[in-house]
Amino acid sequence: MSTLGIKLRSTNRPRERRCWALKEGFSRCERKGPWRLLCVEHSEKRYLLKVGVRFLGVVGSLLTIFGVIYTVWPSPLREYHIAVTTVDEKGAPADARVEVSVKSIINGNGHLWNIEVQSSNLPPDRKITISAENKIDFLQGRREITLGKAPNITVTLVMIRDRSARAFGRVIDKEQTPIEDALVFVIGHENEVAHTGNKGQFDLPANAASGEAIRLRVEKNGYDPEEVVNISGESIQIILFRSRH
Repeated sequence: MSTLGIKLRSTNRPRERRCWALKEGFSRCERKGPWRLLCVEHSEKRYLLKVGVRFLGVVGSLLTIFGVIYTVWPSPLREYHIAVTTVDEKGAPADARVEVSVKSIINGNGHLWNIEVQSSNLPPDRKITISAENKIDFLQGRREITLGKAPNITVTLVMIRDRSARAFGRVIDKEQTPIEDALVFVIGHENEVAHTGNKGQFDLPANAASGEAIRLRVEKNGYDPEEVVNISGESIQIILFRSRH
C-alpha cells in the first residue's frame, strides 16, 4: 500500500500488471514507467464514470419531476371528450337539449350527447357547467364538473321537473265584484290552499313549471264551485255564480 492510498498488485505477466486506486479522483503510482501511466489512466476512467453516474442520476430526477408535473397539470393542448346521458328523476333516459357554459362542439340527440372541449377554452379553475332541458315534460338539470388529467369523461345528468311556478289571479262574481274568502287550490294538491283577499286576489304554489297547464278549483259558500284550466305563471280571473239552491 502506497502513501497515496493505491494498492499495487502484479501478475505473472509484467506488462499486464494492474493497480487498484482506493482513493477517489486522480492518483498516481509511486513507481515510474508503465505503472504510472496505468494508474493515471485507471483513475481517470473511474472518476469519469463516477461523474457520469451522478449526472445521469440528476437527469433522471429532473425527468421524474417533470413527469409528475405533466401528469398533475394537464397539457394546454389537451382536448376533452365528454359523453353525457340525460335521465329523469327516476333514472329513466329522457330526451333533452344540452348546452355547455364554454365554447365547445356538441353532437348527439335524444338522451345521448357528445361534447368536445379544447383546454384553451377553459376558465382558470377548469370548471364547466353542462345544462339540459326538456321543454315538453318540463324537465331541467345542470351539473358542474372540473376537467383534469382524464381526456375522456362520462357524465349522467339528472333532470328534475320544474315546480317553481305560481298560480295567481282574482275571483269575482258576474257583476265584477271581488269575492272575499273564497277557497282556491290546484287539483291534485288539495293540501295547499289559498283564501282570496278583500279584492278577490289569490296566490299559491302551482306545483308546476311556468307555462304548464294546471286545473284550479274555487269554492265559496252560496256559490257554485268552479273549475278552470289555466297556464301556470299567468294571471287568471275566475267568475263564480250564486247557487240556485
